[in-house]
Amino acid sequence: MTPSQANSVWLPLGEEAADFADFCARHGVLVRTFPGDGVRVTVGLPEENDAFLSAADRYRSGARQALGPCGS
Repeated sequence: MTPSQANSVWLPLGEEAADFADFCARHGVLVRTFPGDGVRVTVGLPEENDAFLSAADRYRSGARQALGPCGS
């Protein structure tokens, strides 16, 4: 992870950026997409951060086709 002193985190996902953003959106999490480069995630309230981390974990673990809400 790139060090940051801002209220956002950059994830250099390259060609996966759009797929990751779509997956997050289907799970109620919005990220700012830079297609082909990455996504910017704004740090939010603890429950918002938890929702993002849950979606990111599911994406990483291969649950990319899941359409249900996180935790289901």
